[in-house]
Amino acid sequence: MGATCRETSTQICAAVRACVPQLQAATEATDRDRRLPGEVLVALRAAGVYRMLVPAALHGTPVDLHGCLEVLETVAEGNSAAGWNLATSTWAALGALRLPHEGAMQVYASGPDVLFAGGFAGSGSAVATDGGYRITGRFRLGSGCLDADWMLAGCQLRDGAGHVQDELGPPARLLAFLPRAVVTVDDTWHVAGLRGTGSHDWQVTDVFVPACLAQVPTALSPWPDLLTRLPVAVFTAVHLSAVATGIARRAIDSLITLATCKYPTGMSGLLRERVQVQEAVARAEALLESARAYRSHLVTDVWQTLTAYAPVSVQQRAQLRLAGIHAVESAVRAVDSMFHAGGTTAIADASPLSHCFRDVHVVAQNMNVLPLFYESVGRVLLGLDSGTPLI
Repeated sequence: MGATCRETSTQICAAVRACVPQLQAATEATDRDRRLPGEVLVALRAAGVYRMLVPAALHGTPVDLHGCLEVLETVAEGNSAAGWNLATSTWAALGALRLPHEGAMQVYASGPDVLFAGGFAGSGSAVATDGGYRITGRFRLGSGCLDADWMLAGCQLRDGAGHVQDELGPPARLLAFLPRAVVTVDDTWHVAGLRGTGSHDWQVTDVFVPACLAQVPTALSPWPDLLTRLPVAVFTAVHLSAVATGIARRAIDSLITLATCKYPTGMSGLLRERVQVQEAVARAEALLESARAYRSHLVTDVWQTLTAYAPVSVQQRAQLRLAGIHAVESAVRAVDSMFHAGGTTAIADASPLSHCFRDVHVVAQNMNVLPLFYESVGRVLLGLDSGTPLI
């Protein structure tokens, strides 16, 4: 009998934890080169992180939702850019596992350790043709596109005359998967934080995608594994929140390390002897761990629903997104506090606190974790329609 999802989660999490020193040591190179070093990708592949959603039938080692978030969080604790790229790749993998059986077999033909990049950011069109679609468009925020195996293009479905299909016709949105070799990447990623994600713009022109490699966002997965049954909209915010909380964990630990050796100017004692620093560390710890506990509680609830093969309710979807947004906000507050407590030491480019400060604020800029969703969640809690298809 094979390992359970929980056992597999524990094994992959342990392997990732062992990689954290290597991930942290690669931070400077990651920022400088605006991509992940090859040895980091090799280590993450060996740890099994890219196969943690892939069904056993495709030679993957699927984990549970708790394990998935723990892996994302731990990778981000080691290296923010690696955590972000893994999160976006994992999100795309959920889409790939909603392709028709033939399409998923093609994506994973070379094995389960597939890296994805791409998404809905940008402007793409898909025109139906014999056997598939012709894809054209320029896309933004292709995190990890320099190292990806497959690209995901979120497109508007158009008819042969180029008109967008309306609600009376076929579905207006389409997810198309393209081999990385057929896309052109433009060097556009010059940013304040998450520099190492290499989230460049990319484009394709009139590329044919067979029907088996395209599907509507609401398609159901043909695979019976539990995580593949998770609504993608539910996963979207909570997986990004794991990146933010991983960054916050590194910030708190980095400040504690700094405080044990830094003598602030004009003081005879160590930084840790300052009352303000002691209070800041305690408040940051409470912010982070309470947000993680709330998220964990809701993840447990959703996972129990999945294991009972029951549908995830709109209330559960709304509350899990709420937990994700709240965790990101809490992580930002914790990191800001640690950055300020670190004084001028924290502003140096080489300081882990500087990296955490820049990176967590970029995570918080993603539209899927913006505070605007508080209104939508509040509507659900008040018995109203959420007003958005993202819940």
